[in-house]
Amino acid sequence: MQLTKNRPSMILIIILTVLFGISSLENAAASDKRDYQIKQNDIYVKINRDGSADVNQQVRYQFTGNYHGVFIVQDTKGLGKISQIQVAKDNFPISHLLKRPELYFTQAENVGQSDQILSLNDYLKYNDVFFQPNTDADGEKAQGDYRIVSSVSDKAKTQVITYHYHLSAVAKRYLDTGEVNWKIIGRSWERKLQQVRITIEMPAAQGKQSLWVHGAKYEHRVWDKHTATIRLTAADVDQYLEIHLLFPKQAIDKAPLHDSKQLAIAQKQEQKIAGVEQFFIERHPVNYLIVAIILMLPFGIYGLYWLIRNRQNLIKRDHISECLHRFDLPSLPPVQAASIYQSSLRENTGMIPLATELAALQLAGNIKVEGELIKWEKGTADDSKFVYFLTHNYGDENNQVSLKQVKNDENNTLYNHWLSAKDEWSSLGEKDNPAKASFDNFSCIYFLGVAFIAFLCSGLVTNGFSIGLLIRALTRVSEIMIIGFMLSVWQPFERIEQLLFKKYDFKISCCLYSYVLGLIVCLLLFAVDSFSHSGISIFGLSFKTISQPVIVGILICGLGLQALNMFVDYHYVSYSKKQYQDLVEVLQFKQMIHDIGRFNKKQLPDQTLWGEYYVYATAVGETSEFIKGLEKQFGIKLVEENLNHQLQGISANEWGIQHFANSIISNSEAKVVNNSESSFDSSSGGWGSSGGAGGDSGGGAF
Repeated sequence: MQLTKNRPSMILIIILTVLFGISSLENAAASDKRDYQIKQNDIYVKINRDGSADVNQQVRYQFTGNYHGVFIVQDTKGLGKISQIQVAKDNFPISHLLKRPELYFTQAENVGQSDQILSLNDYLKYNDVFFQPNTDADGEKAQGDYRIVSSVSDKAKTQVITYHYHLSAVAKRYLDTGEVNWKIIGRSWERKLQQVRITIEMPAAQGKQSLWVHGAKYEHRVWDKHTATIRLTAADVDQYLEIHLLFPKQAIDKAPLHDSKQLAIAQKQEQKIAGVEQFFIERHPVNYLIVAIILMLPFGIYGLYWLIRNRQNLIKRDHISECLHRFDLPSLPPVQAASIYQSSLRENTGMIPLATELAALQLAGNIKVEGELIKWEKGTADDSKFVYFLTHNYGDENNQVSLKQVKNDENNTLYNHWLSAKDEWSSLGEKDNPAKASFDNFSCIYFLGVAFIAFLCSGLVTNGFSIGLLIRALTRVSEIMIIGFMLSVWQPFERIEQLLFKKYDFKISCCLYSYVLGLIVCLLLFAVDSFSHSGISIFGLSFKTISQPVIVGILICGLGLQALNMFVDYHYVSYSKKQYQDLVEVLQFKQMIHDIGRFNKKQLPDQTLWGEYYVYATAVGETSEFIKGLEKQFGIKLVEENLNHQLQGISANEWGIQHFANSIISNSEAKVVNNSESSFDSSSGGWGSSGGAGGDSGGGAF
């Protein structure tokens, strides 16, 4: 499947490359002259006995180019009312700032809901620090979102901003337990948080306590149950990070009492999440099989529908007839027989029809072939447009050309003539029955859809739905497929693909093969990045991830689709009724030529017809067996004399004509060919949100 030989693959690669480029724009935003990173985000939360919380969030920015302001977004839904909003711009630890807040913090002013038409830059002309209630956060105008804004020097390269605010109802008191369920990091951050450090201090209380963490994977977790202090560190956070904590209700004895019980509900909810997590990370054959069956089930339903709908249009294969012997020549012209045979092999090299045409021209006396020389003897271009073009455009005054002279030129003239000849031969063996082709096309599209949906579902379990998640799933599948397709057209890998799929070369075969190649390369890139920290982990899938049921299930599903295609191919053909009859003739003749050395001499063709049989033997790829069979029956000398005479002096052998044709093709194509989201991890402690509040938290710069 060279790039120059497979136009559909080229188109698919271009489409995937464009999609990959579009999906990569998120990472390349403003990276040319003006960009920024969030190097670190330290969050310190103190939970009070009345259920409220004092939050201090210190964000470290790194700027490239001129920026005028920064902001964070805090969603207050489920967290009570926000108050005491203050901002500090001094680069001190949070603990230092809290000792003398009046020296460092500035009270933020509420700009009001009626002033929303002004831009952030316009506000900064009048206010150095302010906040906007009910702002557009994470793409949705939602009651409860607060944007806290602070100006920065447009010459600053680094800036540390500390935000302080009070939330009135972070912890909830129920009849049987106390609970904090909070997305403390939201998905509304414009940039990935390179390093996150979270500290939560609870009022001390005796009794059973439980902690779960969902969303972004974390590096370290320290939890002191006696003092109820939680410390988390995480890296490269580009999704939410949720804290779910159950503790004795006495710790927040001054908080309003909810007249309901929450302990059993919360524990049951976490058990469900843990069960999903366990299923997705447990490397168990049953889990792999369950995923594969679920993924295959819709296609199985489609397969039954397709079979019922197209049963009248499908031509059933007659395997017995295909294996019979035909002693008469096929009723088709030699090149058409060669084209049909080549089509049955699912090849598009053009070598078999070209070799057949050369043999037919020799037999008719149009050309003479001696060694690596070919000379046009008689006839016109109507006898063979391509060979006539070779001898009359690249040959000498005698229309004699050597293989060394058959080279493509700068204008690709030779190659274009070769493509024209190959397209003409391909049409002779073209498949007319679209019903079976539709099955293969759908299976290929279905496999790509399964890969996309599987990656999307993996993200949904961890992240919850968002447009960004759709883009990341599309990016990941596009990365894998682009890498795989690029490798699959490289000659060594193309040969491996031919060995693996040889006879059953469906579109799903190419798709599945490319997907596996892409996964292997992604794993290698991940391994290299793990050791060298070279920054290429965007392509990587962790070794833990690649062995999870959802990924293995995709591969099993792909193999199942391949098996179904093979099953359908065994029972049905892609030809019309007439073309299948022609194919059966060709296959029967091929079978006879292959076994010619074992028949009674009386059944074999007369010596005067050996040349014609030689041409058709070339058309079915049995030149070698034909010559060996005749030599076994009639002796080497008689066969050589007859064939040399009928084929205008060429020394007939088992490889000559195919080798000659292949050399012409190689020389014709030579010039053209030469020119020619972050992975999730089981260490996160929980898969899926347990409904934590504050899901739109985030921030950015302008």
